[in-house]
Order: sequence, then C-alpha cells, then structure tokens
Amino acid sequence: MKRFIKDCYTMYGRCMKLGWRNPETLVMAVILPVLLLVLFTYLFGGAMYGGHFDTTYINFVFVGIMAVAICQGAMTQATVVCADASKGVLDRFISMPISRSSFIVGHVLAAATRTLIAVVLLFAVGFAMGFRPDANVGQWFGAIAIILGFILAMSWLGVMFGLLCKTVEGSAGVPMLAQILVFLSSAFVPTVTMVAAFRYFANYQPITPIIDTLRYLFLGIGEARTLEALLWIGGLVIVGFAMSVWAFKRKIRK
Repeated sequence: MKRFIKDCYTMYGRCMKLGWRNPETLVMAVILPVLLLVLFTYLFGGAMYGGHFDTTYINFVFVGIMAVAICQGAMTQATVVCADASKGVLDRFISMPISRSSFIVGHVLAAATRTLIAVVLLFAVGFAMGFRPDANVGQWFGAIAIILGFILAMSWLGVMFGLLCKTVEGSAGVPMLAQILVFLSSAFVPTVTMVAAFRYFANYQPITPIIDTLRYLFLGIGEARTLEALLWIGGLVIVGFAMSVWAFKRKIRK
C-alpha cells in the first residue's frame, strides 16, 4: 500500500506538471468558465432575464456555469490520457517496477485538482460579480459534497474517454460533448421554457438533477432532487471507474 500511494503521488505530480506546461489546456479548463460567466451575465443576462427566475440572473446562471467548469476541466484530461496511451508513454510505464493502476489514479487526481481550482476561481469571480447564495452551514456542506462528487465522477469519465479514444485529435472533441450535455439542461434557463422534446430530455438527463439540487441548496429556489443527483453521481463514478479499468487492461494487453 505504501508503494502504491507513493507511485500514485509520483504519477499525480507528473500529470500536474504536464497540465501547467500546456497553457491552452489551462485556459480552456480554468479561464473559459470565468469568461462564460461574464459573457452570460453582462451580455445575455438582460435579454434572458424574465418572469421565470425567482432570483437575479447571476444567481441563477452561476450553478450552470459551474457545471460547465466541472465538465470542461475534467474532460480535458481525456486528451492528456490519450496522448500517453497512444504515443508509447504508457508502454514505458508498464515496463517499470511501478503499480500499474497508479497511471489511472494519477490522471484522475490531476483532473480533479485542476477542476477544483477552476471552481474555486469561479466562486471568487462570481462573488465579485454579485453572486449571493442564501445557504446555511449544513446546506454549504451538502453543496460542497455534491460538487466534489460531481468532480470525481467527471474526472473518471475524462480518463475513461482518454483510454477509449484511438487518437489525440478524436479525444479533443470530448469536452465539447460534455458541454453540449450541460447546455441541454437547466443550466441557463428553466426547463419549463423549452419545447416538449428538449424539456423531457433535459429533465431526465444526469446534469439537471445535480444543477437543480445545487441551486436549491445555494439559493433555496426550484426543487431539491438530492436522491437523483446522488444516484447519478454514484452511477457515473462506477461507470467511469469500471470502463477505465477495462480500457486500461485492454491497452496494456496490446
């Protein structure tokens, strides 16, 4: 166990260095959500604000932008993982006397760390722009737990897609797919304003219950779908973990 922890820490440090040495990855994962928050609040907020919101638009849209930050930050790890797996780096690692699973764990921890940094920065900017949550201590702890669980789930999915994609170019489109799922949710507008087909999909896809629950915990508006959110987070973690392990074993067998 001591060796496994040491190997995971070493691999985690390597993955973090790779992230800092790729400024485009840092910009997309950390800076883009901040730009989206400014854009939606100051450019689109006046037009989108109407009778469907029980609070200011910055309060309403903040949780949605945070979902974008989590998906974007975690899913960018797919490109890094795919580059390691397709350019021979993985083959070099498995030939060394290290724990093989540390490769996966290191990438997951790196993705989660970078995503958490993006979320903290987004909170700082959001407070400066007027985001004012109305949550007590218990609700804050509940919201933080859901955020951390969501980050972990998306980090596992990012590593999973990185191992499943055959080329680095193909893995570059994974963050866009995650963002589309966020846009087709209650992130930016209430689902009641959507046409029937999109409303049905938005209500029952995994991102919407998480956003609705966080919005309820922070602001006391909407509906708390806590059980659905936790089930989706747990299911995504299990799928991401299981598929990552399966894809990793398939890679090293080749």
